[in-house]
Amino acid sequence: MKKRKIVLKILLVLTVTLILTLMPGFMSAALAADYNVASQQDLMTALNAGDAVIIRTTSDFMITRAIIIPDGCIFEVGHAIIINGSGHIIINSGSNTVYSGSIVIDNGGSVIVNSGGSIAINSGGTITNIDGGSISNDGNILIGDTVHNANSTIYNNGVMTNSGTITNTEYGGIKNNGRFINNGKIDNNGNIGNDGMFIDESTFAGSGTFTNAGKINNYGSIINVGLFSNNGQNGTIMNNKGSQINSRGTFINDGEIKNYGDIGNDGLFTNNGKFTGNGTTHNNRSGTFTGFSPTGSGKIQNSGTFTAVDNRTFFERITIVGIIKIIGISLLMLVAVAAVYILPRIKIVE
Repeated sequence: MKKRKIVLKILLVLTVTLILTLMPGFMSAALAADYNVASQQDLMTALNAGDAVIIRTTSDFMITRAIIIPDGCIFEVGHAIIINGSGHIIINSGSNTVYSGSIVIDNGGSVIVNSGGSIAINSGGTITNIDGGSISNDGNILIGDTVHNANSTIYNNGVMTNSGTITNTEYGGIKNNGRFINNGKIDNNGNIGNDGMFIDESTFAGSGTFTNAGKINNYGSIINVGLFSNNGQNGTIMNNKGSQINSRGTFINDGEIKNYGDIGNDGLFTNNGKFTGNGTTHNNRSGTFTGFSPTGSGKIQNSGTFTAVDNRTFFERITIVGIIKIIGISLLMLVAVAAVYILPRIKIVE
């Protein structure tokens, strides 16, 4: 019996020793997916595929070298990261990076989202790209937290290039004061403000608000089903040959539109500014177009409700299917203009 007890005690001691020996390994394995990073070196050693890396620092976190975020790694920022000089954050395929703090890009730093990679900016997170920095997206960027209904914003004062997909939710915002080049797809349900240069070479689809006080150069397709506002004085939209703008929402022009392509209106289009170019504007059956006073050799095809101001050189370029209203002309002048200019040239489309 004594021998048996001794054997049992020895087995118990060995078991406890084994557990104590293996416990750090079990604990490290259990905690391997959750790091609290306080330095750049910690970040370099912590990043592994599938890990959850949390940065919660009490001061700014500086990145001065290339940080590659592996596939499936969740990278959460609780405070602020500053990327400058030779600093880069590179997000590879399958990565899911959540910014609930702020990223500041300066002086040649960059955030690069590779094909298949993704960034979700939520819970009040921001990315601020100052002059000299760059954001390049070949994957997916999601702005705005629809789960917690929290606003998030990208501020671009440098260069931002999109060749993937950017989804700006109703809680998202993009403020561009630099150069924004779209070669991919932008789905906007939030707010986009442009005071710089927005170059669209692919597809911009918006059901939110786009406010332009800078320059928009369109070589692709702009589709508006929300509110598109082109502000006065500095607001300029260049719609190039072979390109199109299609508005099914509200489009307000207080600046200048240079149309050398095709503009289609199925909503409310109000022109209080300049409308130039030799392109064609289609006011479709459900469209209402007011304040059209173009210069140049552009054409209007009207199937809806159309209101033009006094511009007799423009009348010969109207094809009418719907209703046209001409304001600013006396009855006598209207009869004279109709007899001399309009009637011989108007084509009535069945």
